[in-house]
Amino acid sequence: MATTIVTKSGSGAPTASDLVAGELAVDLTNGRLYTEDSGGTVLELGLNPSGNVDVTGSVTAGGIAVDVSADSDSVATITSTATANNTQLRLGTNGNDSVISGSGGSNGALAFKVFGSERMRIDSSGNVQQATSVNGDLHHHIYNANTGTSAEATLYVSNGATSSGLFAGATGTNFTTAGGFVQDGAHIGSGSSAAGGLSIITRASAPIRFYTNGHTNERMRIDASGNLLVGKTASGTANTGAELRNGSSNHAVVATSTSETPLVVNRKTNDGSLVNLLKDGTSVGAIGTLDGNSIYIGNGDVNLRMIGVTNKIVPATSAGANRDAVVNLGDSNARFKDLYLSGVANVGGTAKFASWSNVGASNGIEIRSADGQILNSHTGTTLHNHQYFYNANGAVGSISTNGSATAYNTSSDYRLKENVVAMTGATERLKQLNPSRFNFIADADTTVDGFLAHEVQDIVPEAISGTKDAMRDEEYEVTPAVLDDDGNVVTEAVMGTRSVPDYQGIDQSKLVPLLVATIQELEARIAALES
Repeated sequence: MATTIVTKSGSGAPTASDLVAGELAVDLTNGRLYTEDSGGTVLELGLNPSGNVDVTGSVTAGGIAVDVSADSDSVATITSTATANNTQLRLGTNGNDSVISGSGGSNGALAFKVFGSERMRIDSSGNVQQATSVNGDLHHHIYNANTGTSAEATLYVSNGATSSGLFAGATGTNFTTAGGFVQDGAHIGSGSSAAGGLSIITRASAPIRFYTNGHTNERMRIDASGNLLVGKTASGTANTGAELRNGSSNHAVVATSTSETPLVVNRKTNDGSLVNLLKDGTSVGAIGTLDGNSIYIGNGDVNLRMIGVTNKIVPATSAGANRDAVVNLGDSNARFKDLYLSGVANVGGTAKFASWSNVGASNGIEIRSADGQILNSHTGTTLHNHQYFYNANGAVGSISTNGSATAYNTSSDYRLKENVVAMTGATERLKQLNPSRFNFIADADTTVDGFLAHEVQDIVPEAISGTKDAMRDEEYEVTPAVLDDDGNVVTEAVMGTRSVPDYQGIDQSKLVPLLVATIQELEARIAALES
């Protein structure tokens, strides 16, 4: 090896003719050191005047080659010569951009390590994988493209597998409008700070949509008006599904179903309110359960209780106790129109029809259960029918009043009659009657005049109702019903049937024609005798 050192005092690098292989040349003007390799190439070595290390060409040591030469996108290239892939790391610039690039075989990645542990990598497809290693793979993936569902997203963050993750900016064929979606298994969190919260934001009038079983099965959305829609994509009572509307909308809760129950409310374990109704925070009513077999609806202690097992609707307190003779139905200036009943109307007090007056100041009827009275009033003093009696043939009687008397009328118009003949033999028929004095068994101290019905029946049958010694079936209570402390039926009454007398009756007014005819016959006899 030559040991001659050639010193050049001019500026610039020496040429190959100035040196031989292994010689050193010093540029005193620029402070640079040069040598020539065995191939006749001049190399610059050492420090520049600013104290930086300048290397031009390649340096190889320990299986690593450093090549310092400018090309289109790199200034320095570090190459591993120990592997067949010749993995490289390049540092350089591209226009105004700084460039770090890596290459290694067909699928090499650019990895970043901290304290010997890999924290992030960019693979050969341009996907960014970040965070700690879990089961041999990085825990979080950030993709700019992928296959399957994630291929439709411009941003895809997964937990290590393409089957679960967060997608954003999806524009694939299954999403005709740009949007975003969350894939199966993904979690969205707001961190440990409660003050920050979690915000999900859409632009303009776009909704937030939720899918299950793939991106074609929308299950829920929050629309641009702030309405929560479940099982439907548009607000409205005609659309099937559930809807929770914002505070400015009508019908805050809407449930629509086709041939199914739209709303189910279930209270478990104990009885109580199913729905509480409030106005400005103050309770105005409730719907609840009682005794596990009935419901109530009302306000405070004014409730209607519906009892299915006994087919009853009764007034009750909110605790389920009966409220007897307390609650009014309607008011004097807020009346119901028609009442339809098919059974018995049990009135424990007074039943009023219009307004009865004992001085005829108004038209009305009053039924007093306490006194067993029916009161009827009319404002006029001329003839007025207070009650009519009808059967299949029409009107057959009435009760009427005039200015000072009451008449009990039976149908007698000649237009209703035929085969009219004079009565004969009245005296003989009258003589067959057997007037008697007696008392009724139920009133032993009162003796009255009258007839025995069956004795009159053969003589004046129209005056008698019923048949001698007739019987009829009557239902009666064998054992009474058992009630609890609130008056509710615990055990129903046991009923039976028994045979009782079907008593005869008499209308003594029907004897008047016979009496009149008899008097006429007697008068004729007297007149004949007198002549």
